[in-house]
This record gives sequence, structure tokens and C-alpha cells, in this order.
Amino acid sequence: MLLADTLALKQVDPADFDGAFYPGGYGTMWDLAEDTYSAALIAEFGATGKPIALVGHGAAALRRVRGPSDRAFVDGRNLSAFSNSEERLTGLIGNIPFSLQDELILLGARYSKGPDFSSYVVTDGVLITGQNPRSSAATARAFMCALRRDSI
Repeated sequence: MLLADTLALKQVDPADFDGAFYPGGYGTMWDLAEDTYSAALIAEFGATGKPIALVGHGAAALRRVRGPSDRAFVDGRNLSAFSNSEERLTGLIGNIPFSLQDELILLGARYSKGPDFSSYVVTDGVLITGQNPRSSAATARAFMCALRRDSI
């Protein structure tokens, strides 16, 4: 697939994919945190046992995802994401719409983190989360392992 062949979220059929990988970046705090199509895709992938990986601020895409019994998808799940202490160190904490760490905890997630700006990945069933950009490679490896297990 070429970048020119990229689909809009509205065009994505979860049946056509084996998993979903959300890279991070601050834009996800605005774009994906409230995106109903993204939330529906993640919910569908979770319901069908397909791996979902998110790195750093990419975990903002979990904000509006609902799971069984209309509970927050992250409720009771172990995960990581960009931390409050990392936000403070970047000096951007006053410029983001919400604290990702606090929001995930408020939604019932069992949030954990490693040392600031070090690689740290948490896997909980189909959910794979990396704390920050330095976690990207390890998150991608965990995602690829989850995809291979599905294909066995």
C-alpha cells in the first residue's frame, strides 16, 4: 500500500485488517480523542480479539472507546501512555486539552509507567501500549508478535 492509498477512518472495514497500530504525537489529543469512527474501530478490534497497539499520545484514541456493557474500554486494563511527568518535562502541559495519564486513570485504567523518556511497554490481552516515542520499536515488536500469534 502506498501513502497515496491511505484510507480515511470512515472507509476502514475492520474485517479487512488483522490489527490496528496508532502512533503517537500531540495531534491525537485533539483529532482522535473524540473521533467516533476511531473509537468504533478500536471497539470492534477489541471485540474480535485483534491486537491494538498505541504509542505515547496515541492512547488518547482510547478516550471514548466503549467496551462490553458500555463500560470504558480501558476500565480494568493495564496500560501505559505519555505520563504527567513527561508532559511537565516537555513544558507543554498547559497547552494540551487534558492530561492523558489522569484521563485514562479516571476511565478505570490501571496505568503504569517506566522512567521518563525510556522505553516502556504494557501488554494486556489484545491491548499493547507504549509510554512514549522511545517505546515505538518495542511496541511495534509486541504488536508483530501478537499478529503472528493470531495467524498461527
